[in-house]
Amino acid sequence: MKKNGKGVFVSPIKTHNKIYRIMRLTLIALFIFTTGLFASVRSQNARVNIHVNDVKTIEVLTEIEKQTDYLFIYNKKEVDLGQKVSMQANDKSVAQVLATLFEGTNVMYKMEGNNIMLMKK
Repeated sequence: MKKNGKGVFVSPIKTHNKIYRIMRLTLIALFIFTTGLFASVRSQNARVNIHVNDVKTIEVLTEIEKQTDYLFIYNKKEVDLGQKVSMQANDKSVAQVLATLFEGTNVMYKMEGNNIMLMKK
């Protein structure tokens, strides 16, 4: 045992236990952060294959949801997804497909994690 500056004996075992606990908590936090980061990057790079002719926009979004982990969030009163569209996309990113899909419309999108929010411009 060592004597600290205040005249109290400090056990080296307790000191080692504190260091071990701090290292363990740091390792767990680092693991959780890294896992979340990889999940976010993987979903941002999701690629889809869409081949549709004269279908409603909502059907294209449903197909994107089937092929990826994304979920679309929108207000039916604000965003009209009933327009007919045709699209041929081979191995395109979701962002590229959405940019093409909503080009020339009053709909904009924002990607947040695994959610894609649709709203009026």
